[in-house]
Amino acid sequence: MQGKHLTQKERFYIEKRRGEGVNQATIARELALPRSTISRELRRNTDPTFNGVYCCRRADTLARERRHKPLPNNKLVAE
Repeated sequence: MQGKHLTQKERFYIEKRRGEGVNQATIARELALPRSTISRELRRNTDPTFNGVYCCRRADTLARERRHKPLPNNKLVAE
């Protein structure tokens, strides 16, 4: 199974439904995604400076920054 990045629309939908108090399993079912994807998204991209509230714009920024950051032990990265 190939990985897929969440879109900004999907992140907005997660934010909206979490604000309504909907659980992760229901959101995953509605987006036709695995529950682990929603769980991982909320765990990795919820900024602690936002008092634990998930914000789609901040989540998208965090994910993009992480995507462009090279791994420290990557042999392909020029030293």
